[in-house]
Amino acid sequence: MQWNSFDELFEHLNNTCNYLVLRNYENYKEDDWLKDHGDVDLLCDDIEHLYEEARAFSNPHDHVHASVDIAGSSKRIDIRYIGDNYYDSKWEQSMLLNRKMGPYGFYVLDMEDYYYSLCYHEVYHKKELRDDYIVKLSSIADDLGISFSPETVKAQLDSYMTDKGYIETGYRSK
Repeated sequence: MQWNSFDELFEHLNNTCNYLVLRNYENYKEDDWLKDHGDVDLLCDDIEHLYEEARAFSNPHDHVHASVDIAGSSKRIDIRYIGDNYYDSKWEQSMLLNRKMGPYGFYVLDMEDYYYSLCYHEVYHKKELRDDYIVKLSSIADDLGISFSPETVKAQLDSYMTDKGYIETGYRSK
């Protein structure tokens, strides 16, 4: 079954699931908002329930990478969940607990979690700081009143994680 729009999908998920959009939603209202990163990254507490409510479908060998039908077009979503080792489980739980309703009608990370989860994504998942993320991280750091430097971001992230009791999970993006 298809959704008429992402707005319709998110409105439904808001009422049925404990989830949030992890990143790359800033250009959501633009027609080509998925062009730079290709998918929507979600975090939830119950992957099976989110699959059911989102009417998602996936490759049977890869439950994380899924798709939804939006107005007759297949759109990629990655569904992360507590305990999947994408982030520390304690951090994933905290992310969902501290989530905020974003300006576009779906749940997002609070700004501190957003900043450090993007740092983590670049440092540990991607193993590089890409230019678009450097710009984004610098802007978020300014909003949070903290300093950002590509040269010290790993040390800053590691200090934050130690203070919070979070561990690096060893997960690597392909």
